[in-house]
Amino acid sequence: MQAFNEFFRDLAGNIGLPSFFEESTLLFNNLFLVLLAAVSLIGLLLVAFLIPSKRRTS
Repeated sequence: MQAFNEFFRDLAGNIGLPSFFEESTLLFNNLFLVLLAAVSLIGLLLVAFLIPSKRRTS
């Protein structure tokens, strides 16, 4: 558990997040990752459906 906390503390420091994120617990870090994954998935779906694909017409 401590290794995960250290990893996320270093990640928050590298990204430049406020010190609140550097001192958070594993539960908060998991919530942060879930939110990040959800936003990424929504963005990917928006890009996939909103960009028209090239279709061959004969």
